[in-house]
Amino acid sequence: MRGQKDADGTVETDTLALTGTAEAAQIRVTLGGAAGDRPALRFLGACFANTRVARVTRPPNRAAWGKIIATPEHSQHGWPNERGWCSPASLSMALSRWAEVLHRPEMDLSVPMVAAAVYDRSLPGTGNWPFNTAFAGSFRGMRSYVTRLDDLAEAEDWIAAGIPVILSARWDWLRPGRPNDAAGHLIVCIGFTENGDVVINDPAARLDRGDPVRQIYKREDVLHAWTKSANAVYLVYPENARIPRNRFGHWAGH
Repeated sequence: MRGQKDADGTVETDTLALTGTAEAAQIRVTLGGAAGDRPALRFLGACFANTRVARVTRPPNRAAWGKIIATPEHSQHGWPNERGWCSPASLSMALSRWAEVLHRPEMDLSVPMVAAAVYDRSLPGTGNWPFNTAFAGSFRGMRSYVTRLDDLAEAEDWIAAGIPVILSARWDWLRPGRPNDAAGHLIVCIGFTENGDVVINDPAARLDRGDPVRQIYKREDVLHAWTKSANAVYLVYPENARIPRNRFGHWAGH
């Protein structure tokens, strides 16, 4: 909800931004449902970040270089009433990927269907990060959550494991020369070139103009644009997937 602010911090849609550092967190979950039907809690995630700490550079995982994960390509544009649908479009690509791999057609959803499912009336809009990941995680056998990584090396760990990663980045910094636009933008990292540049499914593609969804962005440009969100990502994968070793405590274990 808007207007949640006091001396300790501010709620920015889906993020609590504190004015100072904290030493502990207390989380309360209230479950409720219609007609007394109480839902079961399958997963609870929390992501913490000290944005004043210098960004860490990790040695690249070259096992991901030259690897591209086949992922359906969707654009956020061209739909009736579309407005800033980069997040549901990116999520729809990730879900469609798993629909193909797992033979789960119920996850092969159009961009408008995902947009309707993740819409946040308080925002209002479809860019609430936890709303998006909660929807992806609502499918049987799927896990999805928001977290932050230190460096593209950790995204490379996921690509090497065969799992695309959704990145939140500043749109105009992804490709120098675009008009200045400080807005955040969601994109799908599906692989890396032989020299470590980033292969992206970018939902900003205008298909009616012949724009390709798949793009190659320079590594340094992605790293720079990604700082807009303090390196936030959506991770979407089956609960039984073989995920990378959690070397730095940045994602959930099994």
